[in-house]
Amino acid sequence: MMRLQYQAGERYWSEHGGSFWEAPIETEERRRERFVGRIGASSWITAFAPLGFNEVRVVVSDRETFLDLTADDAEALALGVSRVLSWYEASGYNSFNLAFFSGPLSGAHYFRPNLIMVTRSALVPNYRSDAMHLERLHWEAAVDRPPEALAAELRDHFLEA
Repeated sequence: MMRLQYQAGERYWSEHGGSFWEAPIETEERRRERFVGRIGASSWITAFAPLGFNEVRVVVSDRETFLDLTADDAEALALGVSRVLSWYEASGYNSFNLAFFSGPLSGAHYFRPNLIMVTRSALVPNYRSDAMHLERLHWEAAVDRPPEALAAELRDHFLEA
């Protein structure tokens, strides 16, 4: 996911001379279809093509990495996350995933720190997890054992049946 974000940001910067991250924010703010609001330098939108349930995205304008965030930026992000979590709770959700992406620590003029939040299935009796953060927010499937180990274990059982 990080590689894709870096490459898309660099490519957009070289082709358009602007920020890949700020262009959709400007469009969403103008159209008002998915624009939620702005707190300080952070802009809050819902996703055009969601990765998960109730997805909210945040872009911090005019910053490149985590290291560039000011105390005001951190406070604005905390306030926004708190407001989204309040809505999640009011809507009956009690579990969520959050990922916060930063540009590389040097030479990241094309990147903007961005955050993604999604709800998960509500924790209720007989709860079953729907998907975890690695799958939804980082596009990385996670497994509990290598496929070769699974095949070895399954093969023995499979051949006995």
